[in-house]
Amino acid sequence: MPILTSQIVWNVMLSGILSLAAWRWGDWRHWRRYHATILYVVVCDLLYNVLAYNHRLWVYQPNHIGINLVAMFINYPCTMLLYLPHYPNGHRRKQLLYIAFWVVIWSVIEAIYRAIDGITYQNGWTFWYSVEFDVLMFIMSRLHLQRPLLTYILSVPITCVMLFTYVPLRSIR
Repeated sequence: MPILTSQIVWNVMLSGILSLAAWRWGDWRHWRRYHATILYVVVCDLLYNVLAYNHRLWVYQPNHIGINLVAMFINYPCTMLLYLPHYPNGHRRKQLLYIAFWVVIWSVIEAIYRAIDGITYQNGWTFWYSVEFDVLMFIMSRLHLQRPLLTYILSVPITCVMLFTYVPLRSIR
């Protein structure tokens, strides 16, 4: 199967699997509870795409904008509707294992993207940076659900550190 075809098939399959999983196990009855956190995740990705437009760290193939929009409007909401309602309360060890479980899922998804040349890393970014980023994303999305104002306050310095570490100031739009 040509690479371009496998990339498109993979993207359609991924969105379909996430949609079906969210339909089956997502907390649709209380979707409004998760709505603001879904928007937070989408806006963070949108912000990355705007600010790092001239110095991207990763690029989806064959169409970064199209695939990223599908991720923003299908994959992220489905993931949050699966992740947030089932987050374990109380036991720190269970919470860490739960976050690790989701990081592994997203890492496997990204490894498949890499294997079919569906994502390329640029400007020093690596797969392992993506894994670290996923840890941060899942922690921050859970924190946003519980304490949105604190999450916004923490997001500013985290975003600045990430931008200044990986994106030259002259490249920021």
